[in-house]
Amino acid sequence: MGDEAPLRVWHVGAKASPRTVNGDNQAAWALARVQALQGHEVTMVVIEDVPLADHVDVVAGDAAAAGEAPALTAGQIRLTTFKDAIRSLARNRVDVVHLHSVNSPAQALLALRARTRSVPYVITPHGGYAPQVLARHDARKRLYRSTIERWKVRGAAAAAVVVPAEADDVARIAGRHVDCAVIPNIVDAIRPCADAPLADRSFEHDVVYLGRLDVIPKGLDHVVGIARALPHRSFDLYGPPHPSVDGLDLPPNVTLHEPVYGAEKEHVLRSARVLVQLSRWEVFGVSVVESMLLGLQVLVADVMRLSPWVRDAGGLVVAGGDVPEAARVLEEFLSAPHDQAAANARAAAAGRLVDPIANELRYRDLYRRVIAASTPKHAEAVPR
Repeated sequence: MGDEAPLRVWHVGAKASPRTVNGDNQAAWALARVQALQGHEVTMVVIEDVPLADHVDVVAGDAAAAGEAPALTAGQIRLTTFKDAIRSLARNRVDVVHLHSVNSPAQALLALRARTRSVPYVITPHGGYAPQVLARHDARKRLYRSTIERWKVRGAAAAAVVVPAEADDVARIAGRHVDCAVIPNIVDAIRPCADAPLADRSFEHDVVYLGRLDVIPKGLDHVVGIARALPHRSFDLYGPPHPSVDGLDLPPNVTLHEPVYGAEKEHVLRSARVLVQLSRWEVFGVSVVESMLLGLQVLVADVMRLSPWVRDAGGLVVAGGDVPEAARVLEEFLSAPHDQAAANARAAAAGRLVDPIANELRYRDLYRRVIAASTPKHAEAVPR
């Protein structure tokens, strides 16, 4: 960081563990990890009422981009409860608050307290304001969104969005322009490394899926439909169970597995030909980028906000819900010989997109800009 003083950053909205299978949670923890390794004082404010460790140790490992390195080889991320965070705000023990996710009364209260102490806060909706998500809101959520949530968004010093289209979503919620910075998620859990080259592939699986086994949002009914059309191909779905999956009539070539983490997840991805992600609504798709970091081919639906980049990076993009076309595209790829040059190109493109050092610097610049712009002022009244 040169001569710059380290920042005191709070991340609010993540779970108590980075291993919880949730895209918002994984993105927040990945950012916090890189920030801690850059020497910042990082705290995760956990809203849920669960036992907390005092801190989580992080190590640099191989998360740095090629040719660059984090400032530290090890660091710590503090964990604190929501109540303790409210008390700490009164003592000005934070420079900037970063709110992850949406529609949280606890986050709205923390935003109010931050504004009364002239502490700027930044929001990242992680796709929570996408039209497909808003369409599912009942009357109570619509009322909350048009009052408290709108107030929170309007009061933000800035929004950090992962794709350009999210800026329009934020503006619709606020009812006016909001300063937005487009910064892709940091994905540092998986990186190609020298002792496990991209070419070292056993291909034990044809097609894999990583994520919640929640049928409708994740489009697993479409995945099962593709599997029925390709009975000679194996489909392995990894993720925490969800009641909705019990209603699926799974063909013999579809197998459900418990979620995998760390080295086990990397092994699954390295031994597969394609990762499929056909969510009915998705902004970023952490598992998609993790897969491409390893050169793995991906098949995504065009409703994913990241799909234009996926196509440009050599991934497969199909119209959401078009099962016959998806099956045709998938079989065409699986029937072709493995193309190592194309795999390397996908890995390089993904590495540029989610470079942890470069994206941490973008966040650092955003934080310093909103801190410099913050001046003591009376907080707006919360709408009643």
